[in-house]
Amino acid sequence: MSYFFEVYWNRESDKFRIDSEFTQLMKGLQGERLRQAFHHFDKNQDGYIDPEDFQKIIVDLSRHKLSEAVLKQLPELSRFTSPGGKVSYSECIAFHNVRRLSFSF
Repeated sequence: MSYFFEVYWNRESDKFRIDSEFTQLMKGLQGERLRQAFHHFDKNQDGYIDPEDFQKIIVDLSRHKLSEAVLKQLPELSRFTSPGGKVSYSECIAFHNVRRLSFSF
């Protein structure tokens, strides 16, 4: 059995144990996935990515939490909020955090 299962699997209830430490771990994993995806698309390492690449990242991380209408409009939304038509890493994080907070209630 892996370390993950040993730490977070509750053998008595046969379910994962969900507590603040586990929740923090999952948030950290999502943040790391976002960071890696952004750096993958930031080919010239100028700190910005194209709106279409922003859409790919958000679809990959949040497809299950956003409507099809929102997912389709992500490139246009990023053009509206980002002068120059590029999306910065901080804008990516901000959108991801707002999305996470909006749907956690």
